[in-house]
Amino acid sequence: MNIGKKIKEVLESQGRAAAWLADKIDINEITLRGKLNRNSISADDLLKISIILDINLEELKLEYKDLWRNGHG
Repeated sequence: MNIGKKIKEVLESQGRAAAWLADKIDINEITLRGKLNRNSISADDLLKISIILDINLEELKLEYKDLWRNGHG
């Protein structure tokens, strides 16, 4: 599962919308949705999201091989 999809699942499980999260990390909602859909979230945004959603990055089940495949392979 890609990170964007996982973040969407966490938002849904918490009863929150992408617009809410976009406001919290101070970016446009359309920009956030694009990042989630393209699985192109910066480390800085990912850290902010994990703090705001109160999730441990390990809970997102990020695997190095997935990041490598999606971004470099």
